[in-house]
Amino acid sequence: MLRLRKLDALVYCACFAGMCSTSILNNPLDYVLVSALGAFFYQILEKKFIGVGGKLGTVAFLSVAAFVLARGLR
Repeated sequence: MLRLRKLDALVYCACFAGMCSTSILNNPLDYVLVSALGAFFYQILEKKFIGVGGKLGTVAFLSVAAFVLARGLR
């Protein structure tokens, strides 16, 4: 189960990911998928970036980049 502090970070990270162009995320399902990717990357990288600033922005970038690569968007 996620602790409340982790949930706060994941929601904040999803806000970063949601700031991309509407030409990339153009329907609600896209936002859900990018948020799920962000949660996945956050869990993987949680112990890797201890004390390093910019972790949430990096995770947001990775989730949107993975989404774009998976969909073949340019």
